[in-house]
Amino acid sequence: MRQVILFTFALLCAQRAVACQCGRLPSPNEAKAKAFAVFEGTLLDKRVILGSSSGWAFPVEEYEFAVTRAWKGVSTSKVVLLGGYGNCASIFAGDTAYLVYATFHGEEPSRLSSSKCLPTKRVATAAADLVDLGPALIELSPRRARRSSLGSRHLIRVYFVAGAAAYINLVRHGNHASTVWWIGSFPVLIAGLAAAFVIAGVLLVRKCRRLAILLFCLSLATAALAIPIAGHMVLRLPYFAHFLS
Repeated sequence: MRQVILFTFALLCAQRAVACQCGRLPSPNEAKAKAFAVFEGTLLDKRVILGSSSGWAFPVEEYEFAVTRAWKGVSTSKVVLLGGYGNCASIFAGDTAYLVYATFHGEEPSRLSSSKCLPTKRVATAAADLVDLGPALIELSPRRARRSSLGSRHLIRVYFVAGAAAYINLVRHGNHASTVWWIGSFPVLIAGLAAAFVIAGVLLVRKCRRLAILLFCLSLATAALAIPIAGHMVLRLPYFAHFLS
């Protein structure tokens, strides 16, 4: 029962937290016909942004690629893919070359994304696919990769974005039984403490400005602490484990 409740957030905000089911994987040329863009590129960077679906907020990744070759839909040296809102989304690791089949994102049709239902893979294992695809339409000089995706700044951003999503969901869906459960009571209590500091500061601003200012500062510090703590609770969900890798 505990595991069922733990997955509630992923079920609601990321469509369905179940194994991806695609059926038969298409051949390279079949995938090329289905895809909007087909390219070979090296992952330069990944960023975590705030996504939203059906009124629920959650962290989602953006992947920035340096394109070296393209067979379809790409004419620039850089392509940015939006991570998926479900378990069928492709997950990319840093400083690695990939053969990518990209389609338009289901939730954001103006953005490109990649799916496990297409044969996107590392270039090191794509020799047969490259032969089937034949000569590329364009070839570009590779850009130097920058290792920003695995640093401490990336992890801090992950925790803050996940925490922000937690509190947005708390405000939007506070009456939902699992909303508080999956982030735990501690972040909620910290948020309540921050609100209490604000209220006390407002009440004391005319009597003692210095104390009121101190309370406002304590409120900001407490709120800043609450967000990554809530993010840590969200990132315990198996669905979001890859954000920390």
